[in-house]
Amino acid sequence: MTNRKTEFRFHWLGVAVAAALLVLGLAACRTQDIRSKTIKIPDVKTEAARVVVSNALAQLEGVFPPSIHFDAGTVTVTYDSMKLALKNMEFAIADVGFSANDTPANAAKKAALPASMRD
Repeated sequence: MTNRKTEFRFHWLGVAVAAALLVLGLAACRTQDIRSKTIKIPDVKTEAARVVVSNALAQLEGVFPPSIHFDAGTVTVTYDSMKLALKNMEFAIADVGFSANDTPANAAKKAALPASMRD
């Protein structure tokens, strides 16, 4: 009978340890990694261009509203790096006709922009 009681105790001890490890594992699992990066956007000099870039970034999942600094020619973006990377944001900006860091603007999209946004 003692062996049966011992087996029973070890069984529940094993269950308790497994449950504790599961809880610790789930608590340690990251679901977000919020970061801020600054992207060089030297061609964005007007309010209309700011709106175009902001809208392009807003289409990306995990991006918070950006802060564009005309005088510095930059945009500061806060984003969830578990959902996208810096390159995704650079490509989104380039795809609407503006260079972003070392990513050149899409030439066709840049040519289609109003003249006031290309100068």
